[in-house]
Amino acid sequence: MRKHLGLHGAIASLATAIIAPSNVAIREVGTYDNRSGTCPVRITVSARGSFSQLHLPTAMPPRKEVVRDVTALIFLEGHQVIYSVSPIYGKPGIFIFDCVGKKIRRIVTPRSFNSAYPDGTDYFELQTVRNGRIQFYHAADVDAADFETLRTRSHLYEVTLDGSNLRKAP
Repeated sequence: MRKHLGLHGAIASLATAIIAPSNVAIREVGTYDNRSGTCPVRITVSARGSFSQLHLPTAMPPRKEVVRDVTALIFLEGHQVIYSVSPIYGKPGIFIFDCVGKKIRRIVTPRSFNSAYPDGTDYFELQTVRNGRIQFYHAADVDAADFETLRTRSHLYEVTLDGSNLRKAP
């Protein structure tokens, strides 16, 4: 069974795939799919209950790629999913998953590193895709980030879909 997700959002049961509108950030636990029904993904909470996991379909069913500490995902028109990852339990950055080729590509990488976070300290959270540009919130150091002010214009960045032209959002 599949149902459409309106702009107001909904929580999906694991047996129901919600057809997600393109360019809308998804953060809630549930099973989602693109409009053509060719890219089912699932967001769950880890067994420890401390972070979200994104389950992506791989080339060899029933295997799934599990991405730890996902902060948001967005379906693009066509067969791609963009997702952001936090450094606390995951490998931080902005990624694009090609649902047809079953390939993952990191298009924004962290810029800050320390011994506690060898994969990077940067916090990323997708906001939207607008005019071919991915907009996301960014903090250089997750431990120093003020999450009361993170989701404001001063922390909003954007990048093109190919990962070029990273800049502060105008």
